[in-house]
Amino acid sequence: MFAPQHLDFGALVQPAVAVGQFITATATDPNGNTSEFSNCVQVTGTGPVPTFTSTSGSTPTATPSFTVPAPTRTPAPENCYDCIDNDGDGKIDRDDEDCPLRANGMELGLSRPGKGAKAIVKCAKTLGQAGTKFSTAKLKHLQKCVDAAFVCVQRKPNDAVCAAKAKSTCAKGLAKSASDEGKLRRAILKRCAPPSVDVADLRSVAGIGYETEAAVCGERGVGTLASASDVADCLVAEHGCRVEDLVASEVPRAVELLRLAGRDPTVEFPCLAAGADGAGADLGTAKGKLAVKCQKAIGKAGAKFASVKAKLTQKCSSAVYVCVQVKTTDAKCRPKAEATCRKQLAKLTAPGKGATAKLAAAITKSCTKAPLALTDLLEDDGLGFAALGGECAALGVPSLGSLADVSTCLERRHTCRVEQMIETEMPRVVELLDVSP
Repeated sequence: MFAPQHLDFGALVQPAVAVGQFITATATDPNGNTSEFSNCVQVTGTGPVPTFTSTSGSTPTATPSFTVPAPTRTPAPENCYDCIDNDGDGKIDRDDEDCPLRANGMELGLSRPGKGAKAIVKCAKTLGQAGTKFSTAKLKHLQKCVDAAFVCVQRKPNDAVCAAKAKSTCAKGLAKSASDEGKLRRAILKRCAPPSVDVADLRSVAGIGYETEAAVCGERGVGTLASASDVADCLVAEHGCRVEDLVASEVPRAVELLRLAGRDPTVEFPCLAAGADGAGADLGTAKGKLAVKCQKAIGKAGAKFASVKAKLTQKCSSAVYVCVQVKTTDAKCRPKAEATCRKQLAKLTAPGKGATAKLAAAITKSCTKAPLALTDLLEDDGLGFAALGGECAALGVPSLGSLADVSTCLERRHTCRVEQMIETEMPRVVELLDVSP
């Protein structure tokens, strides 16, 4: 072992890194030994060009290791909905005291007799099932749109017929999404509005808990939660936003592709991050066909993972919620519900056959055929995943040096966004999932 030595340094990053992206660094000594990655630092603005200074005073001997301090910065305010620890206090999103508190009924229900208790349970179940059905359908429509445009880019560049077909595919899908919104609203109003459920029970932390979601819904343009209709509006808007986040994770060139398909992402998909922009560039004939298959497989596998994650979590929370609202005096209900939770959630991480393993296997199967290479998945003229490198690093994937890294980052981004959607459907979900190991 060699004693660590301290080295202060600065570097001019070229090309410039956009505000909001993340930077990490390594140090390499003259013998080729490389340090671990430093902590990730978010770019918050421009500053003076740094200069190099060394405090070591001499050339390191043997093969020393370097302790590279993380660059200092003023922590950014916590963004309560981006899955990242922005202020560096070790707490993410709504676990941070700077963010709105989550609903917590302290394992208590509304104490409604008979039909009243069952009605709130049916409402909760509808919010989850109808919400997931809506988001799954919207994700499918948007994926078809960007996939159609990606085919034109990679396999039929400058083909007017292909471009027209992609525009038609997008238009049809978006029209279906509008219809799906109506279905979601009607389902919620049927089960969650008077006389079935009073709005006070929707809002109460002993009921569904929507009084804690005012800030989330406000960001989506729903100023009040005074009715079941307001709750439905919030669910539609929030799920729509999170679906756009999922697409951004699966298809980094999504904004570029939507523009090629004749859409205006800024207006129609305001939550869709910019991502990569290949300016219509392609990988060529040999790789283009494989890139299309790979991109489609990533979208399909990502959507499947999101759907399974949502449904398994809902089964768990629903089992506990019945105990809280209906079977309040049944001593066996909670232990049985917790056993259901452990069984359902284990299906996400089971080695080889869990949802996470299946996601990785599906991507590996479709994205490793020669001559398609990892660089083709990363570069802007391919799939563009390098554009997600900063966010991946912030989620604990320091580099996208392998297909497994890409898969892991996708799984973590999807996990966070799906959990956010579930919390909008059932604000008490974190309380309900607090089960013993």
